[in-house]
Amino acid sequence: MTTYQVLVSFHGAIGVVALVTFWSNAALRKGTAAHRRVGRVFLLAMAGILITAAPMAWMTFRNGRPVTSAFLGYWW
Repeated sequence: MTTYQVLVSFHGAIGVVALVTFWSNAALRKGTAAHRRVGRVFLLAMAGILITAAPMAWMTFRNGRPVTSAFLGYWW
């Protein structure tokens, strides 16, 4: 596997965690300990998505795909 493929795999796995925690938190009562705990996991997952997107954007730019790179780097 290339470095880019590894990043994509981590990005996708972290994205699944973010989706699950987002909807789990929507079902929990606001302000409870479980709601706060799941919210923290969601925050960490979103940070992980951003951290993996930055090198993915750079790698796609280097490989001559500026439109894909702009899409991946849109959060900047």
